[in-house]
Amino acid sequence: MSDLSANIATELGGKVGVGAFDASFAQLSTDVSALDTRLDTFMNGASTAYDTLLEIQTALTDTSFNTYIVGEISTLQSQVDSKATSADIAAAIAAIPPTDLSGYATTSALSAATGNIELIIQELETDLSGNYATKTYVDSAVAAVSGGGGGSVDLTPYALIADVDASFAAVSTLVAGKAAFADVSAAMVSVKDEILGGVGPAFDTLIELSNELQTQSSAASALAVQVSSKANDGDVVHLAGAETVTGTKTFDTINVSNINSVTATELGYLSGVTSGLQDQITALSQSSGGVDLTSNQTIGGDKLFTGLLSTFKASEAFVTATVSGTTATCDFSQGGVFRITPLSSTLMTANFTNVPLVAGRTITMVLIMDNSTTFKTRVSTCTVNGSSVGTTIRWSGGSTAVPAVTSSNIAIQTISFLCLNDGAITTTFSSVNPFW
Repeated sequence: MSDLSANIATELGGKVGVGAFDASFAQLSTDVSALDTRLDTFMNGASTAYDTLLEIQTALTDTSFNTYIVGEISTLQSQVDSKATSADIAAAIAAIPPTDLSGYATTSALSAATGNIELIIQELETDLSGNYATKTYVDSAVAAVSGGGGGSVDLTPYALIADVDASFAAVSTLVAGKAAFADVSAAMVSVKDEILGGVGPAFDTLIELSNELQTQSSAASALAVQVSSKANDGDVVHLAGAETVTGTKTFDTINVSNINSVTATELGYLSGVTSGLQDQITALSQSSGGVDLTSNQTIGGDKLFTGLLSTFKASEAFVTATVSGTTATCDFSQGGVFRITPLSSTLMTANFTNVPLVAGRTITMVLIMDNSTTFKTRVSTCTVNGSSVGTTIRWSGGSTAVPAVTSSNIAIQTISFLCLNDGAITTTFSSVNPFW
């Protein structure tokens, strides 16, 4: 029966079961398993060669087997027949005259020996070749299984082999032409993959999709509210493309590449402008901070002209020097032409202050010596910015002597300083021109 159960399981393995047959087949499998258990208990370890009724029936109907068993029984019977029975032994003992029997077996010993012989015979009868049952054992088993002979195994609740075979044939007919379970499983996986279309495991079930759609629906509703508050496309300025923009627009910061061919760099020059450029330029030219090209203006501070300075006319003011004894103090920050009125006819010293001594330049002082008074003199030595000029004045005409005083009323004396290094006077030149 265990073989039958295994055969059914093997035959039905991998097939798609019929719904109406599933329950009956499950009950049949349970009953067959219970029958297997009871038969195993009944067979009590019998050889697999005789654990089915068919195998037992075949063995019983085998002439050679019966002949073998009958021969073995006859042999055993012959051996038993040649042995003395207990009665024969007792009679033989009784016939022996009284003598010393210490070397012979007693009756109890012989009885015990006879019992052992019977046990040996029984062992030979039940295990003729070490593995086969006796005919009596087989007859009892057949009677028990068939329900006769006082057997205790009741097989009426179980199907006959013919019934099982018929059921198996019906199942085979039902499953014939049906797809194997493995084929159906593969087809189901293929259909599932086609439906999913490569979607990830986070969205491969309906409940996951439903949850996500609800979440997206909430997000879409919030987005719709935000979109509804936005301006229409036609009401806004686009980032690309040409458009005409009207009305007033206020920008905190604006970056452009060009406006009407004006580049971003040129536009950057307008940074900080707070009013009309032309108005500012006009105002700047008229203020003290700029040079007016047409109006009269006083300009202060140092001005450096690196190119040619061309003028139609020039007027230079003179500064009255401060005279103390024979020293005349001339402040160059006030001008470069000084009027000196001597207090005596003694040669004078000119003290020039605030003189910028720049390398590679010359500075010329013009001294108007007012000799209209009684005293006639000129400047023979000088100091610059508080320090004595370390060089001798070189006079015009190639003379090293101080020019003689004339009787002129006015004399124009020029003193020029040559600077080759910053802060140092290299050479001093001077000339005196008398005027009536």
